[in-house]
This record gives sequence, structure tokens and C-alpha cells, in this order.
Amino acid sequence: MNKKITIGVIALIIVAAVAYITTRQTSAPSTTSTEPALSATNMEQESMSSMDHTTMSKTPLTGSGTYVFDVNESSFTWEGKKPLISNYVDTGTVKIKQGQAEVRDGKLVGGSAVVDLTTISATQTGKGSGNEMLQKHIMSSDFFDTTKFPEATFAITSATQDPSDPTKYTVQGDLKIKDVSEKVTFDATLTQEADGDALFHARTSLDRTKWGLKYGSGSFFKDLGDKVIDDLFSVEFKVHATLQK
Repeated sequence: MNKKITIGVIALIIVAAVAYITTRQTSAPSTTSTEPALSATNMEQESMSSMDHTTMSKTPLTGSGTYVFDVNESSFTWEGKKPLISNYVDTGTVKIKQGQAEVRDGKLVGGSAVVDLTTISATQTGKGSGNEMLQKHIMSSDFFDTTKFPEATFAITSATQDPSDPTKYTVQGDLKIKDVSEKVTFDATLTQEADGDALFHARTSLDRTKWGLKYGSGSFFKDLGDKVIDDLFSVEFKVHATLQK
């Protein structure tokens, strides 16, 4: 009798346990959530949106005409280094005095620019101080000698459009500094803004010694130690231009 009761009690306990587990599984949230899938979808949509925005912002120029530089909306920056000192970088700006770009049937075919070297400024030095001293030195006869040579000029001689991307060009031209003219080649982008203006952007490195800027050059002077200055300096410009009417 007692054995039958015990077996019955055990059976009831098992049934109750199974019922409890079944109820929990039915009522509990599913572990296969749709949130990751939704999140992935959202990420894909955001990525596509970003790609669309990038594509929209890279609109090639159309039509023909002369685009005149808006010097107040344009920027020109420079960067020089002391290669033997880790992270020693001098940076600064200079102003574009005037310029224009010639466009024919949506393609860049020519252009020119004048840079006002008397506006050279040092915004940061590798040692963290002495901006004014660096600025005066760059403008001195050791470098650009801006009292005697206040301007630098650039004239495009050819512009080759990338067949796979009409906003990209390989530009060649003559850069004149201190009455020395040298040919330079650099990659650039030319796009049309929403308001119809043109945006010309490029970054390149130049060997200053080609224009006689030899101060601190390890290529011409020995025993400079860590005072040696890199022959190459980088320039970057972003030029806004308006179609001349």
C-alpha cells in the first residue's frame, strides 16, 4: 500500500515538473531574436545611404567655362618634417591670391594660380613653440625670401581625366618659386557642388631643393645631425571656384 502511494506521489511530481517546464518554454521569449537581423539590415541601409551620399558628393563638372577661385573660401596648407626626430612636424598655411580653372565639356583643360608667399604662417611647430620664429625663418632668404619673391605661380599644362572616374585627374604644370620654374605632376579631384560651384582638391609632396630651398638639406650639407630638414614638403589645397558669367 505504502509502495503504491510512493509511486503515485513520484508520478505526480514528474507530471508537475513536465507541465512547469512546458509552460516556461511556451511563455518565455524566443532566444532566436529578430534584433540582430534587423540591426544588420539597418547597418546595410546606413552603409548604402553613406555610399549614396558619397556618390552624390562626387558629381563631375558639366558644361564649359572659366571657374574663378573664391580665395576666401579656399585653403592651402603645408607640412614639413625633421626626419631624424620622431613625430617632428611643422605645419602652416598660405593664402591663394587668385586663380582660375578652364573647363570644356565637363573636363578640366587648363588653369592657373598665384600664391601670396607673404601670407605664410606657421600654425604648429614640431617642438610645440616658436611659431613666429619659424614663420620669419621660412620667409627669410634661407627659404622663400618673400621680400624679393613675394609670389609663387602655377600653370596647368595638361590634365588627364581618369576614364573610370570623371572626377579624378592627373595634373601636370609649371610651378614657379623664386624665379625657378619646375614641372610638377599630382593627382587631383574636381567636383561640382550642389550650388553649381566647383571644388578642386589635391595633396602632393614637392622637393624644395629643386627651387633652391636647400637650407638644412641632408642632400647638400653634412654633419647636420638631427637638425636636418626633409627635402620633401607636403602641400594640400581645397579650392572653391565659381563659374564666371
